[in-house]
Amino acid sequence: MSNETQSRLGAAVLALLMAGLVWSAPQALKPEDPAARVNGKVITAGELQAECTARFGAETLGQMIQYRVVSEAAAKQKIEVTDQEIMKRIKGLQVNMDLQKPRTGMGFREWMQSRRMSLRELASQARMELQLEKMVAPKVTVDNEELSRYYQTNREKFRQPERMMVSHIAVETKEEAERVRQEIVTGKVTFADAARKYSVDPYGRENGGLFGWIARGEDPIQQAAYELKKDGDLSPPVQGKKGWEIIRRDAYQSENIPTFEQVEETIRELLTAEKTQRLAQQMMTELTRAANVEQLVDFRALNDDMRALIETGQQLGTGGEEVPQ
Repeated sequence: MSNETQSRLGAAVLALLMAGLVWSAPQALKPEDPAARVNGKVITAGELQAECTARFGAETLGQMIQYRVVSEAAAKQKIEVTDQEIMKRIKGLQVNMDLQKPRTGMGFREWMQSRRMSLRELASQARMELQLEKMVAPKVTVDNEELSRYYQTNREKFRQPERMMVSHIAVETKEEAERVRQEIVTGKVTFADAARKYSVDPYGRENGGLFGWIARGEDPIQQAAYELKKDGDLSPPVQGKKGWEIIRRDAYQSENIPTFEQVEETIRELLTAEKTQRLAQQMMTELTRAANVEQLVDFRALNDDMRALIETGQQLGTGGEEVPQ
């Protein structure tokens, strides 16, 4: 399965999960309800809740307090965050992390698993972030002097390597690739229509063959692309990872540093995001300090009680049986 297909599949699954899990409350359980059975013996929902509270209660309650404090402040300012905005934020995170997976080794799914985070929790965090960002937005300004200074200081960061924009059509055999190429060259069909009709690559088929920017390299597809001399040129059939492929050169860009005008809006977005994040963090700290928060559960004592029970070989709900080591 290609990276593009995995990314689109992940987005579709994310949308289904968001629709079915994030917005609906979990099923309410009574303390005596069974959560599991082990060799015929029940672990109750109450035992599960006690264990989860002992392990994760302090962190979870702290997060809930923050969410409540920020939500009340946003309500006072008549600031609203829609489900669509939350979905967009999470989908953006998912796409960005999956695109970086070949370099980092961690995509959205792996990141969620490493943090033991549910989509419901992630949605709550996204809502709070968006509320804070909207509250501080009027205070965020970036002037032209800041933009120019950042560009002059960080010009090398904007250096762009040599790259080529290409489209491709992937089919199963060399003979089919030659036939499709001939149809394009003779004008019987456009490249985009041929991609939609013949390509076995789902992403390319949906996007008229668009592949994206590629660097110079040793891969057969890269080598074939960089032998093309001008935009619009087609390669002969070349065998790649997705079958026999026809490559079209769409645009070429030599190594360069963009002008200030070319990256001005990018810098503005970057500095705006940095200032927004900094002010949002400051506001959350200030709101939490100003709130009248009474934490009524002593998690340290709760953990001490649980530890004492374990040390004496007892466990809640097991009738005094020794805890397995």
